Amino acid sequence: MKDIKTSKKLHYYDLNIIDMAYSHSEGRIGTVNTDYTISFWDSQDNFTFEKVILNPKTDLHIQIYYIHYCNYWITVDEKFYIHIWDITEDTEETLPKKNNMNILDI
Repeated sequence: MKDIKTSKKLHYYDLNIIDMAYSHSEGRIGTVNTDYTISFWDSQDNFTFEKVILNPKTDLHIQIYYIHYCNYWITVDEKFYIHIWDITEDTEETLPKKNNMNILDI
């Protein structure tokens, strides 16, 4: 069993993890957090280094997924918009919302 710690220096305040996903192909854990950040840990360094992406938007991301067939990390925010993340560049692309229905599951 391995404990994974969040870095207090990289976050605004105490946080809780809302959702997490694991990419077997990348060996990476991703989480969305209550302080509007997205965190990643890699198995290559035994999950010790935390990469944090500060969410530039004001909407809280509530779900995170890794889509294996296209190698994308995606999140869903509280307004049900889908965001595709490039974690090497720390950037995201928000997909346009084509309907007003909620996303139940991807």
